[in-house]
Amino acid sequence: MIRRAIVTLALLCVPWLAGPPPASARQALPQQPLFQANTDVVILDVAVRHDDDPVMGLTKEDFEVLDNGVAQTLDYVKAETFPVDLTMVVDQSGSLQPTLDRVKSAVGATAELMTPEDTIRVIAFNDKVKEVFDGAPSYAAGAMAKLESEGATSIYDAIAASLIRPKSSGRRALVVTFTDGQDTSATISPTVLTEVAKRADLVLDIFLAYDEANPLGGRNTSEFDDAFHLLRNVAEATGGMMDDMLGDGHVTKALKGALLDFRSRYLMAYTVQGVPRSGWHEITVKIKKPGDFKILARKGYDGK
Repeated sequence: MIRRAIVTLALLCVPWLAGPPPASARQALPQQPLFQANTDVVILDVAVRHDDDPVMGLTKEDFEVLDNGVAQTLDYVKAETFPVDLTMVVDQSGSLQPTLDRVKSAVGATAELMTPEDTIRVIAFNDKVKEVFDGAPSYAAGAMAKLESEGATSIYDAIAASLIRPKSSGRRALVVTFTDGQDTSATISPTVLTEVAKRADLVLDIFLAYDEANPLGGRNTSEFDDAFHLLRNVAEATGGMMDDMLGDGHVTKALKGALLDFRSRYLMAYTVQGVPRSGWHEITVKIKKPGDFKILARKGYDGK
């Protein structure tokens, strides 16, 4: 029951998202988590990279997956294209006006890479968290036009809100967050955010935008390092990553790159064998082939 407790706590703490978008902008989709504990099936989105380039053409014979240290038999490994539910978490606090303007432009450019079966959800945050849009990619840019930069920053609340939404069956979910990494008003603690991320059924990428001339932004070095370390751990717990985002064109590049990288991931599944179902399960994914590979995959799951 740990997952239920964490999600309940997150729902109580997050200033919940403002009213639903128009029905015409949404796709009616069944809500069902992709990891189905009742059938002991674990489904993973896995990125394999070599020198920062995606490694394609792998089969299930090339992978080794350990569940709490016990080797598992993969039911399948697929590199097929599935519909993507992209959630953008956008920092609109007072310090991020230049980045916010670039994100608005990036949404339109990224929408061109998406299919009619894909969706975009936009969550904006300062000291409050609100849903700006949820629907077809072609309408997302217009919905963001009125966003203005103001207020404090509740990064942890916004990320938690994006992570606790159930994944739709037969679809893949990616969350991309743009922020300067400085939380000033969250109601959720770093500990709760980390627990939510560990149990999330999606991939979270975080891009940091900050002033190169003054990256600390008034913080001491320890605060700066702690904030970045936390966000990196949160992203990596889901199988995602954190990166810097500097320069005028880097917002569009980061968003497009995150989407294209996500589409290059392998979708794999295994039926848990040889370990008790209950409790926390550590997942380790390895490549059997020789070589210097970087693997991004969720770190574990709660077997209840």
